[in-house]
Amino acid sequence: LWDKPYLLKDHATKIINNILSILSHILSGETQKQIQEEEEEQQQQTFVSLEFFDNFINSIILKILDKLPDTIYKISELILTIIHHNDIKWCENFLEIIFNDIKTNYLLLIDLLNQQIFLNNHQNSLLFNRILLILLLFKEIPFPCLRITKKYSLINYFSILIHHTTKYLIQFNQKISPKWLTLIFLYIDLYENISLITKN
Repeated sequence: LWDKPYLLKDHATKIINNILSILSHILSGETQKQIQEEEEEQQQQTFVSLEFFDNFINSIILKILDKLPDTIYKISELILTIIHHNDIKWCENFLEIIFNDIKTNYLLLIDLLNQQIFLNNHQNSLLFNRILLILLLFKEIPFPCLRITKKYSLINYFSILIHHTTKYLIQFNQKISPKWLTLIFLYIDLYENISLITKN
């Protein structure tokens, strides 16, 4: 199915909306019977627990994002809904998953910067998706994101990537820059603003 994203595209937003609805019922304290009644009306018989959402987020949702990047705002909404109803440890663990992905993409792209295929490599789109996701989350849950950003020295990685990418663009006379470059500048700006708030 992952090899046929067009089969997912028409249903991805609907699936995420259904998950948000079911999660809302679970977190608002509705009984399993009430959930089952609604599921019967929709001809569904699957009971979903919070444990499912942990597994779903960690193993599936980022794959959906990579295949269907236009679902990112719905995915962000889903993640925030779960984060707001879990403890800080769950939140930071999930943020670390994203930050590790960003670091992995960073290392792969750094290795490609001496090649002209750099801009066309798939890692660019993966990095764009991860940075946009963490940027959306940063705006809603700034302090956990700030702590993890410092822990992973993400600004340092971004600065190095900006420096080497700029050299690449000049060296190969490229007129188009990677889409994630603008997001990095936005992220650094947001990081600095939140850092100033915490110091005051």
